Amino acid sequence: QGGVYLTGAQSRLLLNLLVIASSTLLKGGNIRIDVIRENDARAFIIEATGPLLKWDSECDAALRGPGQSALSPKTVQILLTKALAQESGISLDIEFTDGRFTIKGRE
Repeated sequence: QGGVYLTGAQSRLLLNLLVIASSTLLKGGNIRIDVIRENDARAFIIEATGPLLKWDSECDAALRGPGQSALSPKTVQILLTKALAQESGISLDIEFTDGRFTIKGRE
């Protein structure tokens, strides 16, 4: 079985999404990454799980919201990542539930 190749921009995006996912893990935990091909397009899922996760509303609004959010120490990584996603042609979807933070990206 062959691997799924990512462009340089998509690799930078994946790295930044890992930074965001790891920042939600306040008391340790695990991060799982799946990179797959769906209908001739690349997709990936990053899932952080742990005993205590935090994802605040300011970060959520910066990643989900349209346009540019206010730049702050909390949002700088997120806004950079959002710009990388747009540059890479990747749409992002996030889910946050008790004990699980998931980011899905698709071309």
